[in-house]
Amino acid sequence: MSKSLGNFFTIQEVLENFDAAALRHYFLSSHYRSPMDFSKDGLEEAGKAIDRIYETVDRVDRAVNSVAAADGALMASFRQEMDDDFNTPRALALVFDEVRALNRLLDDKQLKGLEPRAAALRSMCDTLGLLHEGYFERKKIRWLGKATISRDGIENLIGERERARKAKNWGEADRIRNQLAASGVIIEDTPEGTVWKVK
Repeated sequence: MSKSLGNFFTIQEVLENFDAAALRHYFLSSHYRSPMDFSKDGLEEAGKAIDRIYETVDRVDRAVNSVAAADGALMASFRQEMDDDFNTPRALALVFDEVRALNRLLDDKQLKGLEPRAAALRSMCDTLGLLHEGYFERKKIRWLGKATISRDGIENLIGERERARKAKNWGEADRIRNQLAASGVIIEDTPEGTVWKVK
């Protein structure tokens, strides 16, 4: 392994392009006693996986306001995998089973009983060290460091779109949304106003 051959990464270099949660996920996806191949492709997949977790938690937070105790059956299954010689790949599989289940429930607007399952997802992710405040902002900062558009430029376009919407100029509003999307910016209209994220 050699830096000159392009198969060597420092932690600092990795964290310039990936969130620490993605790196942690990447390590946890292999059993601690098994060898693993460290690669950029693997990190990118881990980054996408972490995105799914944070997007799901964000969706749940916006859909329900109450806090509930974690679902006992889900937590028992999680503990069983962790007690089985720290079987983190299986524990992560349970996390993503629940991510898919919660997204289906949210898509179908079935919010009854959502809170205990969401609490279990949070608890499992907390145990694995995957949830940290400011994830989406850190992702924006990394993205803006390489983007051709600035934060001010994005927010100015969002302001223009909002004025177009108020004037019921839907064509202009759609044009601006598409312009932002082409730049890699996703906007979402919420009751609290328009928010933006990066792909």
